[in-house]
Amino acid sequence: MKKISIYELNLSTFNNKKGLNKYLSIIEKIEYLKSLNIDILAIDDILLKCYEINRNYEFNDWSNLQDFKKLVELCSANNIKIMPTINIAKLKKSIIAKKHLISIYRNKSSENESNKNDIESYLLTQEFLVPTIENISNLSVFLKEIISFYSVLGIKGFILEDFEFLINKKTNNMKSKFSFLLDIYRIIKHINFSSMVIWKTKQYNDFLNIIDIANQNDLIFFDYIYLTHLSDINLKNSWDWIKFNKLNVKKLFELWKPFCNNEQYILSLSSNYSGWVVNKYGDNLSFYKESAKSLLMFLMLAKNSYSLYNGDELGILGTDSNNIFNLNNINFNEEKRFYQSRNISSQKYIESQIKFNPITLQIEFPWTNNIQNLDFIQPKLRNKINVEQQLTSKDSTFNFYSNLVRILNKSKYSIYFKGFNKVLLCNNLISIEYSTSENKKLLILLNLNSFPIKSYIWNQYLILSSSYTNKYYSNIPEYLSPYECLILIKDNN
Repeated sequence: MKKISIYELNLSTFNNKKGLNKYLSIIEKIEYLKSLNIDILAIDDILLKCYEINRNYEFNDWSNLQDFKKLVELCSANNIKIMPTINIAKLKKSIIAKKHLISIYRNKSSENESNKNDIESYLLTQEFLVPTIENISNLSVFLKEIISFYSVLGIKGFILEDFEFLINKKTNNMKSKFSFLLDIYRIIKHINFSSMVIWKTKQYNDFLNIIDIANQNDLIFFDYIYLTHLSDINLKNSWDWIKFNKLNVKKLFELWKPFCNNEQYILSLSSNYSGWVVNKYGDNLSFYKESAKSLLMFLMLAKNSYSLYNGDELGILGTDSNNIFNLNNINFNEEKRFYQSRNISSQKYIESQIKFNPITLQIEFPWTNNIQNLDFIQPKLRNKINVEQQLTSKDSTFNFYSNLVRILNKSKYSIYFKGFNKVLLCNNLISIEYSTSENKKLLILLNLNSFPIKSYIWNQYLILSSSYTNKYYSNIPEYLSPYECLILIKDNN
């Protein structure tokens, strides 16, 4: 398996342009998506979106499947695979959504009987799948319907989430434990053998060493495992939000190490389960750029595959405390009063919401600094966190991300990342070392702390890149500054 990159796209906020539906607005930004050098564009299940937005059997943005197919074909032509995220626990809703969609197209067809396109012809020949007690219990019936629907639209890969209830935790027999997942994998492969299957979960414990175990037991039920547990490290429930103060690097290393040396594990620091990565683990004031860049290095430069939530490449932040009320969290006042009854101040509660509440992800993607939603972002940073500014700024987070992609995939140093590697944690400093031979080594030093760390002196190494892009180095520093991360290279030839 090769190392892959995923870009998790929020269709509702990515490009809201007047006069364009959701799919055409993404098509308009295809050049930007190409510039990210991603392999997979992860999107919501459009059936669920279509159902949630409009239940009145009316044609709308989400139900324009011909434009969706155009988007799929255009991305495929640019080597980007679109993959919807299918919620296994909500398959019944997706089936009902498909039923609504068929009704929408039948109503539309009655107005114009001629010139049916291939999508309309497909939908109009489908029968309603009635959710009886018998087929509700048969998850495979629903799944076949959903996978077949997307296959007609040109989709060749699926991200499956909320499936953990299917894992049999009462047995230690691996084949029995994952038998339901094995059945789902086979269903998808039977419909289209070239389809990629990715399981997305926060429950990483069930997947420790699963790749080795699967290979030993001829137990193939995935192509990749997408782990999001690092996106809310130390958090088990909403109460933990209040107790979170700063990133525990030792804990992060412990949860990252078992998965960082295999391409089949996809790791993320942001996800739709919690807030933006820089808000959570970085420094949104003194070391904003440096922390955003260092977190990208940590995520991307080990052997694991990785996923970015849209905006991570810009180091995007959520709201500031003055605008938290604008996020339309209907439980805001009730939750705040509950925490006040536990002697937790309003300010502490608001700070935790800014860091971890996924509702903060619902701000419009910042293409320019004129976007209204930029009022959410802290005033000192509004002019820096937008695509227009970052494309032209040499030391921007976006250009740093592009440079990391180039080093990984398109430079003479790319060969180093194919070699043997080892990871270490020493004195809160994370190191990743790649060796292609005794004479050629690449070393990555990661200080993810808000304080300086002793780096030791690495003889015979030269600095290839740094999260401090404007800093001049005459030699390797004895101490790494807060969020200072280095890529060092050694080549005796």
